[in-house]
Amino acid sequence: MLIDSHCHLDAPEFAADRLAVVQRALAAGVNGAIVPGWRLDQLLRIGELLTWCPAAFHLRYAAGIHPLYVQELSPAALEQLEPMLCNAVAVGEIGLDRFGCKAQEPEHWRRQQLFFREQLAMARRAQLPVLIHVRRCYPELIRVLQQQPLQRGGIVHAFNGSERDACALLEAGFVLGIGSLITQPSAQRLQQLLRRLPEHAWVLETDAPDMLPHSLWCQGVRRNEPAQLAVIVRAVSRCLALSESDVQQCHTRTLGRILQL
Repeated sequence: MLIDSHCHLDAPEFAADRLAVVQRALAAGVNGAIVPGWRLDQLLRIGELLTWCPAAFHLRYAAGIHPLYVQELSPAALEQLEPMLCNAVAVGEIGLDRFGCKAQEPEHWRRQQLFFREQLAMARRAQLPVLIHVRRCYPELIRVLQQQPLQRGGIVHAFNGSERDACALLEAGFVLGIGSLITQPSAQRLQQLLRRLPEHAWVLETDAPDMLPHSLWCQGVRRNEPAQLAVIVRAVSRCLALSESDVQQCHTRTLGRILQL
């Protein structure tokens, strides 16, 4: 079973043709997806998606508050989040982000760290792994994870750090989410790193509707879909000189181990 480890299938970009998107995924051999949380209002609607989704497409969700949406919330929002974890496979998408002007503001950065630490504590209480978002602050994020270790580890979504970052995260019990960045001609550093990593160190993702594979962007496509996980499989297959079947099996074993699917 090939499951997209990070896909925002509930995004408004899919509102008009969500069923067709799922059907295209199934036709491409993608049998399911993990839908991360990012805002409380979105998490309150996630049940609708789960009841609507065709049985052949195995949909699971994570519950969490994205670092770029913490400014609009009070810490009391965390009390609303915790009960949502009862049927979740992970806490996420949580993390730290120093990209953009807003994220540089001291108060926003302070709140990001507060929400991140509190949600890590929540994951420990629930004995769940976490799905992590990180941009331009790998050392800061790794420091927090070392200070607040997790029993179940998790996935670092859209990994784009250094080999040193990768090693520190693996040591902390995390695996790396590999997505469309691996298809970029400029991604030689990530490709070289992937070749040096053990096969249990990564999982595959689309981050649909974002992060479109390079070849599709060049064709004028502007929305990613879970069906494009097959493109990621092919890119990793070429990078590692493995068969596509072997890549799928590596991904499935590691995702199943981390999320206990």
